[in-house]
Order: sequence, then C-alpha cells, then structure tokens
Amino acid sequence: VQCYDPETDSWELKSCIPITKPNISAVSLNHLIYVCGGLTKSIYCYDPSQDHWMHVGHTFSRQESCGMSVCNGKIYILGGRGENGEASDNVVCYDPASGIITSTAAMPRPISYHGCVTIHRFSEKQHKA
Repeated sequence: VQCYDPETDSWELKSCIPITKPNISAVSLNHLIYVCGGLTKSIYCYDPSQDHWMHVGHTFSRQESCGMSVCNGKIYILGGRGENGEASDNVVCYDPASGIITSTAAMPRPISYHGCVTIHRFSEKQHKA
C-alpha cells in the first residue's frame, strides 16, 4: 500500500497487500479498504489506522478484473474474468457487518475490466416539499 499525504505532498509505503497477483479491485467502507480479485477467492480488509491486513472471507469462484462498489453498507463484487479467461455475469454481495457472503442476481451480460459506481436514488416522497 502506498499512502499519499496531501499536507506534506509526500508518499509513504505501508504494509504489503496479501494478494500478490495483478487485476485486483478495491473499495472503501467505514474507513477500511476491501480488496479482492487476482484470480483468488479471498476478500481482504485493510485498516489504515492500524496498518494491518485481515482476511475476511471467500467468494464462490476465482475472479480477476472484477468491479466493486458499496451500497447500503454492503460490498458488491461484479463480473470479472474466471480461471478460464471468460467474462462473468456473477454478482456477489459481502456484508462486512455480519460477515455473510451471498450470490445475487446475475447481470444481463458478462463483463470484465470495468468500473462500478453507486448512484443513490431518492424516493418521490423524499423529493416532495
């Protein structure tokens, strides 16, 4: 991990990530960084305040180049490429609060090497004055 400090305009090396393979993905949730991919089933969590990595779970298949996004306190791992090199339509949900990992509805088509974002929608009731 490389940490940038904008106040000093400097970089510092931190603990090495346990995944030594390319094509990993990462998201941030509650001041922690979650990482998966690299053709592993592992999900790791990095705590910057402790400079410490923890193994927190396994996905159902080995993936690389998957997308990751956070929505409602849960981490979604989307698509990617499997061991056979083919793109995947799988979606996995990891709930850090409970530690539960579930498979959710597949995407309409397989995809890999992609980015993901979460767009928070508001109900009509919230928009009415």
